[in-house]
Amino acid sequence: MTEAELADFQANLLGALSELDEAGAVRSRLAGCPGAEYLQTANDEMIEVAAELVKTWGKTYHPQHAITPTNS
Repeated sequence: MTEAELADFQANLLGALSELDEAGAVRSRLAGCPGAEYLQTANDEMIEVAAELVKTWGKTYHPQHAITPTNS
């Protein structure tokens, strides 16, 4: 898997976890995506807890709001 494929999988997984509650729905959403086979190794409870955690604590990083150090 390339870095770009991994980044796409992670973004798609985050989206699915933030919108869906059931493990089967998350797996279906990502079926066919590179990296989706990883979800076949996870048990349902793991995916469902991840979804709950993302909904409760997750944030999306927006580069336009990033604070970058300045050289003074």
